[in-house]
Amino acid sequence: MNEKKSAPRYQLLKEHLIERIRSGEFTGGMKIDSEPSLCKEFHMSRNTVRQALQELESEGFLYRIQGKGTFIRNADPHRSGKIALLIYDTTYMTNPVTAELIMGIDAGCREHGLTLDILAGNRTFHEEKISQLTGRYAGFLIGAYQIDTLTIRELQNSSRPCFFVKNYLPEFKDIALRIDFEYAGTLAAEHLIRQGCRDLALLYAGENIFISADFARGVKECCLEHGVRLKNSNVITCDFIAPDESAKSAAEKLMTSRPDGVICLTDELALKLMNELKVQHISIPGDIKITGCNNTINSLYASPALTTLKLPTYELGVMAVKHLYRAINGEKCEAFLPLQPGLIVRESTAPVKTLKTTQQEGVLQ
Repeated sequence: MNEKKSAPRYQLLKEHLIERIRSGEFTGGMKIDSEPSLCKEFHMSRNTVRQALQELESEGFLYRIQGKGTFIRNADPHRSGKIALLIYDTTYMTNPVTAELIMGIDAGCREHGLTLDILAGNRTFHEEKISQLTGRYAGFLIGAYQIDTLTIRELQNSSRPCFFVKNYLPEFKDIALRIDFEYAGTLAAEHLIRQGCRDLALLYAGENIFISADFARGVKECCLEHGVRLKNSNVITCDFIAPDESAKSAAEKLMTSRPDGVICLTDELALKLMNELKVQHISIPGDIKITGCNNTINSLYASPALTTLKLPTYELGVMAVKHLYRAINGEKCEAFLPLQPGLIVRESTAPVKTLKTTQQEGVLQ
């Protein structure tokens, strides 16, 4: 075992055992030497050996049978059945869209006999040793556009299949499993135009987030096609980390420009905007009609209930695992067509006459 002064001793033992697994010297199901034997062979303490074995077990290389010993799980991580989802920050996991996506990925894993790790870090994964990371997993799903290009290239060069899921970088669009956010923007704009709106506003996350840019493209092209006004001053970039401040700032701008329809990239932002406008005695949908996106539970119980877009994020998670599973097994994946969202019409965009009628009847549209 070659000594590397910079590496801790348990890491040296761990890498040595991984090399013997990958070389074929250790094969699946083989029992490895006991901890005391490894201590004697490598001149290491019991705690050092134990730490190396525990990490190899957690990474899927080893498994223990009580009273019998420790065994090699599988020499080939391609067949280990373990995949990873890379996200940028654990706070995103509480987002309803991300949570639904993870539920779909989990369902896909259960269908195909895979196990899932979620790896999060608010830094680039290039700070990891990519060779060590790829040694643990059969494939990767990438759910964050913040991961740097070099890291993605290194993952591809490792021969481990990887796909972006929902979020993506434009240069990797060919490996992106996506929802059609451009069509989502078109749906929202077309609906407001059918409701009589002729002066629209757009609240989105800006052009640097590419699903946001796709959404805006759909809105803008629809407005051009139908001759509807969308002034540059009414295309408002919002900070989705601080939706309260963003909604308040946007409401102040809209009070000046007074569009008759507003399209928001998320339900959360749309609902907060509605609250801000109601404080200013703006009637919704009488004065301004508003749409959201995501179909969160709060959108249904708002007053008025929010017209929104249902994103097939659960289905996307299932499909992503299906594609990754096929790639892991060496199958050629068919071209992936972006999944299309659907429009859910509620009172926030209903004609005023229709809204009054349904309120009298006690019926929710």
